[in-house]
Amino acid sequence: MNEYGLEKFTSVVTDNAPNLKAAWDILREKYPKILTMGCSAHALHLLTKDVMAFPEFKRILEQAKVVVKFFRKQSPGAILEDIQEKRNGTSALEMPCDTRWASTMRCISSVLFLDRDCRD
Repeated sequence: MNEYGLEKFTSVVTDNAPNLKAAWDILREKYPKILTMGCSAHALHLLTKDVMAFPEFKRILEQAKVVVKFFRKQSPGAILEDIQEKRNGTSALEMPCDTRWASTMRCISSVLFLDRDCRD
């Protein structure tokens, strides 16, 4: 921070690990005008992991993954191609990624959209 100039810093954002929280205390003491805080995206990721650990939500996500894997193994049929066109060429189905909290929501949403679009 000294190398780049303290006047360029208003805050420091990190994840919420205990060692980094300890570093916040050091920074707050040394630089009281600099705000230290945890990353909101990291907090959302941890919250999503906790919520998805509940059996009801875990079952829903596992079922969504089965649907996505099934369609990914198949040759894209006309129905899936039509759905992709409706979505401006974006993938109709998405698998969750362990390091991206929003991908869990997009996986479940993509299966729900597929269900709705197949019924239309």
